[in-house]
Amino acid sequence: MTTTPTVPTERRRRVILTPPSVAARAASERLTRALLNLAVGGQRPHCGDAETHHYWLSEKAHERALAVRWCHGCPVITECGAAATAQAERWGVWGAKDFSRRPRKSNPQVSARAQTSIHRSQSG
Repeated sequence: MTTTPTVPTERRRRVILTPPSVAARAASERLTRALLNLAVGGQRPHCGDAETHHYWLSEKAHERALAVRWCHGCPVITECGAAATAQAERWGVWGAKDFSRRPRKSNPQVSARAQTSIHRSQSG
């Protein structure tokens, strides 16, 4: 008898894409215009540099911290921050602000109390 190896099935999260709000679209367009105007003048922001652009979306907090510092003095910092806020960015450095969400650290004392509370409620 031949058996077919079982392959674990992956549960895929369903991502619901919603169209950007009018405010988000307008903020994004302002950022695009500001970047184009910068390019016309032969300039680009630090985040557009081929050597360092990865710092703005890095997994490493210390690299994102450097990106935040490099944002200061950028001619499009206001438009960048406004676009990120309007679009509810959840990762990366935008307008000298790190929007990356960090996982919450669990408090061992709180966890122990919660376990004790659960144990009491189940045994009672």
